[in-house]
Amino acid sequence: MQRIAAARRRVLTTCSLSGKSVLLAGRLSVASSASVALRQTRLQSTTAASSFASSQQTIEIPKKTDDDFIIVRHKDMPGSSGRDNFTAKVRERSEAFSIYYACLATGNVERAKSILSRLHNVPPATAIKLHNQYLFTLVGECAKAQDLSLMTKWLDKMQKELDIVPNETTYAILCKGALGLTDKDMREMMLKNFAEMFLKNGGVLGDMIGQAGVYSVDDIKALIDMFGLSVANIKQGSRQVIADALAAAERQVSEDDVQNIAEVAPTKVSGPGMHLLKQSLAALIDPNYSASENEARIPFSMLESYERQKILEESALDAAVARWKHDHETTVNRGKLNPLKKSLNALLWEWHQALVPLIEDEVRRCKEAQKNTTAASGADVDRLAYGPCLLLLSPEQLSTITILELLRLQGTGGVAEGMRVARAVLSLGKQVESEAQADMLKEQADNGILVGDMKTIFSNEKAFALAKAKAKARAKGDMATPDTEWRPDWPHTLRARVGSVLISLLMHVAKVPNEADDSVTGEKLVEVTPAFYHAYQYSNGKKLGVIKMHPALMRHLGTDPMRGNVHPRLLPMVVPPRPWLSWNNGGYLRAKTRVMRTRDAPEQLLYLKKASDRGDLDLVFAGLDVLGRTAWAINRRVLDVAVTVWNTGEAIASIPATDTNFEYPSEPPPDCDPAIRAMYVRKCKEVAHANQNKHSLRCDVNYKLEIARAFVNEKMYFPHNIDFRGRAYPIPPHFNHLGNDLCRGLLVFHEGKELGEEGLRWLKIHMANVRGFDKASFSERAAYTMENLEHIFDSADKPLGGKRWWLEAEDPWQCLATCFELADALRSPNPEKYISRMPVHQDGTCNGLQHYAALGGDIVGAKQVNLEPSDSPQDVYTGVANLVAAEVERDAAAGNSNAQELVGKITRKVVKQTVMTNVYGVTWIGARDQIEGQLRDVGIPDDRAFVLAAYVTKIVFSAMKSMFSGAHMIQDWLSDAAKIIAKAHPIDADDDTNMTAVIWTTPLNLPVVQPYRKISRKQIKTNLQTVFISNPDAMNEVDVRKQRTAFPPNFIHSLDATHMLMSALATSEAGITFAAVHDSYWTHASDVDKMNVMLRDAFVRLHQDDIMGNLKREFEERYKGYKTQMSALADSAEGKAVLAQRASKSRTKSTEADVADVADVADVADVADVADVAEAASPTSAVEAMFAEEAAPKKNKSVKWWGDLVFRPLPAKGEWDVQNLKQSQYFFS
Repeated sequence: MQRIAAARRRVLTTCSLSGKSVLLAGRLSVASSASVALRQTRLQSTTAASSFASSQQTIEIPKKTDDDFIIVRHKDMPGSSGRDNFTAKVRERSEAFSIYYACLATGNVERAKSILSRLHNVPPATAIKLHNQYLFTLVGECAKAQDLSLMTKWLDKMQKELDIVPNETTYAILCKGALGLTDKDMREMMLKNFAEMFLKNGGVLGDMIGQAGVYSVDDIKALIDMFGLSVANIKQGSRQVIADALAAAERQVSEDDVQNIAEVAPTKVSGPGMHLLKQSLAALIDPNYSASENEARIPFSMLESYERQKILEESALDAAVARWKHDHETTVNRGKLNPLKKSLNALLWEWHQALVPLIEDEVRRCKEAQKNTTAASGADVDRLAYGPCLLLLSPEQLSTITILELLRLQGTGGVAEGMRVARAVLSLGKQVESEAQADMLKEQADNGILVGDMKTIFSNEKAFALAKAKAKARAKGDMATPDTEWRPDWPHTLRARVGSVLISLLMHVAKVPNEADDSVTGEKLVEVTPAFYHAYQYSNGKKLGVIKMHPALMRHLGTDPMRGNVHPRLLPMVVPPRPWLSWNNGGYLRAKTRVMRTRDAPEQLLYLKKASDRGDLDLVFAGLDVLGRTAWAINRRVLDVAVTVWNTGEAIASIPATDTNFEYPSEPPPDCDPAIRAMYVRKCKEVAHANQNKHSLRCDVNYKLEIARAFVNEKMYFPHNIDFRGRAYPIPPHFNHLGNDLCRGLLVFHEGKELGEEGLRWLKIHMANVRGFDKASFSERAAYTMENLEHIFDSADKPLGGKRWWLEAEDPWQCLATCFELADALRSPNPEKYISRMPVHQDGTCNGLQHYAALGGDIVGAKQVNLEPSDSPQDVYTGVANLVAAEVERDAAAGNSNAQELVGKITRKVVKQTVMTNVYGVTWIGARDQIEGQLRDVGIPDDRAFVLAAYVTKIVFSAMKSMFSGAHMIQDWLSDAAKIIAKAHPIDADDDTNMTAVIWTTPLNLPVVQPYRKISRKQIKTNLQTVFISNPDAMNEVDVRKQRTAFPPNFIHSLDATHMLMSALATSEAGITFAAVHDSYWTHASDVDKMNVMLRDAFVRLHQDDIMGNLKREFEERYKGYKTQMSALADSAEGKAVLAQRASKSRTKSTEADVADVADVADVADVADVADVAEAASPTSAVEAMFAEEAAPKKNKSVKWWGDLVFRPLPAKGEWDVQNLKQSQYFFS
């Protein structure tokens, strides 16, 4: 019998891109003039002296056609085919690449050569990179020997034995080797020979000389002179880079005078963090700082700020060690001291001193193992894999990274006082890899050719246009990334091996003093005990390996916290971030950064690269640049208050107290009732969890204060990137404006603006908003502020010694910051002339529901979320609460006992979280848990909260459906479409496994790929234990349930992300400072009215397009030819028709189909069934029948078949007109 697999062999009509079968059409129809104008203006300088005029063109949403979407066929997905093995010892090709490169980087050329000779079936583009890197390594050896035979022999082998065609980089490397010959005649002869070979193979001399990643400035000068060329002869992609480098070599930069910056007064914050940060940021704080004694002083000018940022990104590990050593020496100088009083830093220095020799010994063993790879056995086999990676960094660096990373991981992964082994080894391996890559980037940048002048790029329109052109040329291949710069990512297996060996060494030497009782005398003794130990614990029925911290070490961390790896690459920047020019080119100066946060999602990365290469992401890049170049500063007065609170140990606002931990309940007797014992265990877990949360929160506050303290006098920036849905996030994770209330209270804009009349009004409204009085009209909010001026002045003058009115606010730290700002403005001679730096927020009203209401055309829903004009703001949470309360009262009157308990207890707070998350796909169980917690807070007993929460949840869901009927129909359509897609199969798939992810394109051309796939884990033996880790490169079966439930919220998130970026672009064109926290937009008080107009216009432009129609058309084009498993009830019209067709075919064709066995999918899913369905029912009616079958009881018989993938008709859109939004003053408020 012919099966569906036979039909999948049908040939697809595709076009080829980069050797892969990809359906691609013309570029997305972005108006070129608007796009270019935008990209040229997005980096205008933040200073008047360096700014240039920006275009005032409106950035419209690109219009899409059916062939505008990037489509990658199943067989071309990464990881869709099996892996190649190249040796019994190193089985994964990705691991072999990493080890090969590490061997080259550490000088183990012979082993690299051995690995390279065993790599087979490597794609040609990768093969030439590997061989060029090997050739590049031979340059130094040939220069020492003054003989190029090693290089020429390898070139001969490449061509004759391996059939690898050399490229311009290959010949550039050969010329680089020839330039190292001291004999002038021999040098010139070899250069001419290589040039002739290159020209004979069809090359252009300027392309070879244009390999900036190979040559130094002197090399290029010599080649240009020898061949009688000029910079104009060099290929277009490299010409400007080399011209800039040659010009820079001729320039002499004059030194400016060092600007003296007043030292910030020290604060009495306990712990090493502030001092460590201050030392880490010496380049930031000290204008006389130099990276070494031989360097000139670094002036505090804008140009030199980039040098300080580079040092800032490179100095963390050395600064950490220096601080440890300092505290240890201070302890020693005090003389004999109780070991229990030893500081944490002093302990870390002792660990470091003990760990470095062990790492040196392990490195020696790795080197010994690599001398004879064929004889390696036992542990030496593993050393052949991880050894080259350890050699990339010094033992001192490896020791420091290991210590800091293990301390940072404390309490992660749901493990109290420790961490999961798998997470620890992978995270540490990743940190080692990142540090090694940073060192390599530093060496590459020190070349002097590939480093651009960031200040020039930011301040000069032409310079930015050239930088953009270079990045695009690289992406298209005109100026491909030099093979000598290729850095393969380490696979998880290699990270796990590196991490495990370092952790095992640290666990061997890390000791902590602990007080214990003598078992005989009962006296108090001080013993030295391991700081870490390996154990197992159960989580959700699974046995997990964990690394636990000794309680003595936890006490140190509790009183002397150093929770995070104090790493400047994770801190705000002191200069504007590098502009985003491609998917992996932007952000920090030296740290490797991608524009999208992808976690084990090779499919998403593939789509991202292709979109970047096609130029589809220009508008996304531009929006991120707007967010990144917003300059921030620390609010010094708020910081002073926060530090004072911290040092007193008092629990104020979000700062927890330093008092003793919560007490555990008394243990019941052994023979107690099992229920009592279970209650005791539950209470103990709750106390342990509360203690852990309190400790984590205090460490988090300490970390934020340390960072704020270090940046007090700085102008700082937050580079941004996006998640897979397009939502923007600051890259520095520990301190940014997306943080909690304390973070936001500590931040102000660096530049100020006059308030003006409207700005003063908005500052008063903002005061009421952060206080929590945000449901009234704007005039009522401003009046509320004026009525509380006495409290505002008291809070500003005596924040801790007065009435503490600000502490009663919904956002106390932001309220205090606004009290300071408003008091200063009102007390100034002319409040309207006051220069304000306070960010004023405009928040959407349940923004997800706003998008749903606009998509569905819901008139009632639009009114509830302030899309319709009104005299006062509507509150959807109160609206739902009123509906629920009314239903409860009706049920109570009818005698419902559950309802009678809840009369008068249904408040806005009870339903708010569920209403907010309903739009983002909260499940019924999740909503019940949310409401259960809120009911406990309003006095419902614990034993009744669960039952009553289930009752309330049902009413809340019903109220939401009645209020947002159109939105729920849209939500249902999205869920159904996702399920159909996730169960669909491409015609060229090899089996019936569900492999199809939901993919769509946002209005700004960002491809979104849902990453939800079933996890396949691989067993890896490490020094600590056997760990199971997922393979990030594997294309596993999709998780149909997650694909379905996550699509509606992810789609809405992609729309709110689009709206935010469109608003950012519009404000940038108007010269307005802009920052955003998803659906909360910030600007100066004086610009709020202007920003409000722009964000409304952006929302209208977004939703006046047929978003749902475009999505459906994209799905139909993207999944054209896919087959999906259809089903219908056996007694339905569709089911009967299919069964009748099969019966008829069975009689006429004698097929093997067993009509009676309708539940066996394999026996009914043949290709002929496709025709049956077409005759029996329309595709649309077949889809409706499928969903009817799913809703029916499982006992009902059903029939299944394979049919063309079709989608339900879109729900009819309501009558609400999006243009009405322009008149709604409370849309964002």
